Amino acid sequence: MAHPSDKGPLNEQEAMEFARASLRIGMNVQEIEQRLVARGLSSGAAAAVVNAVLEEGVGGRFGTLAEDEGRQRFHRVLSVAVGVACVMLGYFFGGAYSAGRTAVGVSLPLASIWFPGVMATARDWPALLRWCGWLVLLLIAAYRVLLLVWRS
Repeated sequence: MAHPSDKGPLNEQEAMEFARASLRIGMNVQEIEQRLVARGLSSGAAAAVVNAVLEEGVGGRFGTLAEDEGRQRFHRVLSVAVGVACVMLGYFFGGAYSAGRTAVGVSLPLASIWFPGVMATARDWPALLRWCGWLVLLLIAAYRVLLLVWRS
């Protein structure tokens, strides 16, 4: 059986796949470049391939972070709007005392929406914690609306 390196020099796509696979198994950059050179690439081309694969990986992570930041901002703005509406309904329903109780009541759900990563104990829990915060916040809002409807 022929060794894969006996097929001749790698094309760009094969070199990129080789570099990705090598990085996944924990091979260091110098060793990857040396193996690419041994498979027929020039040292400059091998370095360019490895750098392109590294940039591709880092760029993907930063793109994900930017998307997460946008989602987090959306959750924060919307949760504050719902929380303020709850406090205003509390004030309208029962004055300052009711508004204060409502503000205390929405503080934990707001904190779980704003800071789920800090409050969660396991790595997979922040999303669950955020949605539980939303559930409690919306239940408080529904309760306040029902009180307002029954009162009028």
